[in-house]
Amino acid sequence: MNTARFINGLLIIGIGFLLLLNTLGIISWTAWNQIWRLWPVLLILVGISILFRGRLCALGGLVGLVVVAAVIFGVFWLGWGSGGSPSRLSIDQEVPEHVSAAIVALDFSAGRVEIGANTSGRRITGEISYYGFRPVERVEFQEYAGGYRLDYGLEHKTHGQLIGNRSGQRWSLRLPRDVVLDLLLDNGACSGLVDLRQLAVATLSINMGASDLEIRLGDQHPLTKVSINAGASSISVHVPASAGVRITMETAVGSNNFSAIGLVGENGVWTTPGYAEAATKIEITMKAAVSNLKLYR
Repeated sequence: MNTARFINGLLIIGIGFLLLLNTLGIISWTAWNQIWRLWPVLLILVGISILFRGRLCALGGLVGLVVVAAVIFGVFWLGWGSGGSPSRLSIDQEVPEHVSAAIVALDFSAGRVEIGANTSGRRITGEISYYGFRPVERVEFQEYAGGYRLDYGLEHKTHGQLIGNRSGQRWSLRLPRDVVLDLLLDNGACSGLVDLRQLAVATLSINMGASDLEIRLGDQHPLTKVSINAGASSISVHVPASAGVRITMETAVGSNNFSAIGLVGENGVWTTPGYAEAATKIEITMKAAVSNLKLYR
């Protein structure tokens, strides 16, 4: 059997396999925008054919099979770099008028998150962009007496979210301003901005891996409780100057600027002067292996 014919057959099988994944919705069609990046593989295959003088032997067939398998593995497992256009998913959920409180729970993998206030009424809206394979959406809505809960998560069929120039998913979410919110974020390594200044937030719970996050809190609710459970992380928290702040730190290794901005510390608990009398209070509890927490007023 001719080596070149054998390799050409493997290529056709590989392309057919990828097209099948496209039609089944397992891999996004945008992956083909980056297919040109694999053109050096053609030179490798031509070289194999020349090296074995068009004759198929066990070694030549094995090498050709390994190369084609490596290409398919690269597409299926590692996904594509950030040079192409991302695919997008959208969120648009109306919060009923009679609902006064809502729980929003988000479960996402590595990437960037941006959360802010919605200026277009009582709606939870957003967009998630991603590269490579289409994730599986997990959406649950539940209404209870005077309240509402949204659980939204994405499950990827592939790993490698931080391979090469990729930055994983990118979440942009807008929440209603006239609803008291409990916000739950469960994510891997991430960066981004959580801007809650215009939102009435009762609780903010963050469970994350290695992260670089900026959190902006407002005075729309008399008491906001913030719980952060993180790995190695750098977090900056911005609070209103008039708010009373109490921070409890449980970190193995950590740094902060609390003394520099006038907080008083005792037994791992830091408070602003006049905390008890403040009309708006913010309580922050942080547990982390290694952390850098900066507070800005």
